[in-house]
Amino acid sequence: MLECMNPIEFQLREPADLLATALANLGFQPQDSLVLLTFRRDIPSFYARVDLPKAEDGWDQVSRTLCAAARRNGVDVGAVLVYSSNHEVAACQAQSLVEALHRIGVRIIEALRAEEGRYWPLVDQAGHVLMGQGEGVAFDVSAHPLIVDRIVSGEVLLGSREELAALLAEDQQASAEVAVAIDGVRAISPHCAAREMAWVHKTVCRYLRTRAFLSAADTARMLVAISLPSIRDAAWVWLSRSQAGTSRELWSDIVRRAPQEWRDSAAAILAFSAWLEGNGALAWCAVDLCRSTSPSHSMADLVADLMLGAVSPNAWMPMDLETFPTWTEGISAAG
Repeated sequence: MLECMNPIEFQLREPADLLATALANLGFQPQDSLVLLTFRRDIPSFYARVDLPKAEDGWDQVSRTLCAAARRNGVDVGAVLVYSSNHEVAACQAQSLVEALHRIGVRIIEALRAEEGRYWPLVDQAGHVLMGQGEGVAFDVSAHPLIVDRIVSGEVLLGSREELAALLAEDQQASAEVAVAIDGVRAISPHCAAREMAWVHKTVCRYLRTRAFLSAADTARMLVAISLPSIRDAAWVWLSRSQAGTSRELWSDIVRRAPQEWRDSAAAILAFSAWLEGNGALAWCAVDLCRSTSPSHSMADLVADLMLGAVSPNAWMPMDLETFPTWTEGISAAG
């Protein structure tokens, strides 16, 4: 799993800056993770996190995946951070990745292991692995400008990826209300599809303007409508990057209020919105949630492919609404 984040620009001067950058971009404290921070001509390119492989034979796959992303994005400089309690494993994984990145022309400015407020260098300037553990160097990023900026802006930095995934947990009371409402939603017949597409588009646009969450009845209608792929497209293919954060808010709310058997498509749209916003960690959580009930969901697969390929959200080109005239033609009848 490759979690890519839209990087925050910050002047990096010391190892603590790298560790603060990783936390600020991920939104949670990594554990048993490898984080790659990359740069192109001194400008942040992409930041990525992967779970540390549980077996040695997984190291090469991690290196291949990250190198492919680095090559695709024209990276020339990188930093490797390994979050692990096992120094030997961290050093060997770092060496595998550093050597692979060197082979494709990426210069590594730092490689560190971090655990519980201390860090240890993993390779020397010549790229040789450092197996000596020692006491490490104490660090505290709680007052770092990047972290303070995130907190002041209202963001909550979580303790783990599990805490991030828990933010999408089902709200039992709200989902029960939506389930009752779904029982009253009629199946969508072919001659009503255009009307429902228009309603989905109009309803999402209304939220983007007002940020007023949907009622239980409208949430039920939305979940039934987007269960059909042709109607689901009306909720997302036209989104721009500037709308991504607000779209993520809407679909996070819908996911939490959706009965379990109706969550998959809402989770897939949330995954896309989070990717478009540059929040790869949340996007993967949403992909996992979607696949927990629909393992072969086409939209979840699409978002996963975007993230595995480290495709930048800046590459996204929203579809022109003129491509879908039925959405606007049906608005007057959408109700």
